[in-house]
Amino acid sequence: MSGGEYVAYRSICFRGWTRAGSTSSTTVDRRPLSATVSAAPGTQPVAVLAVSEQLMPSELEVLQKAVSASYLKERGLRESSHGEIVNEPRRTVFDAGFARAIRKVLGT
Repeated sequence: MSGGEYVAYRSICFRGWTRAGSTSSTTVDRRPLSATVSAAPGTQPVAVLAVSEQLMPSELEVLQKAVSASYLKERGLRESSHGEIVNEPRRTVFDAGFARAIRKVLGT
């Protein structure tokens, strides 16, 4: 096969390949395996993830540390009965429900 014939042959093959490739499509489901798929009637299905599953391990660790009694004590803070974080003079650092909300996100 001469150089010109090879180029013509390659062009024909390439056109056929691109035509065949353009008519097919591939869908890759990238939803996490732990996702719950739900849909209202007549709508597209949606993957629903728990908040803690959307966070990186380092982010989860930081949140756990933020509400741990030992970490708060080292900084002169404590958690009140309503989930707020207060300092030694009992001034509010984080409002009521702060620690509870973090624990809900963590699932603890």
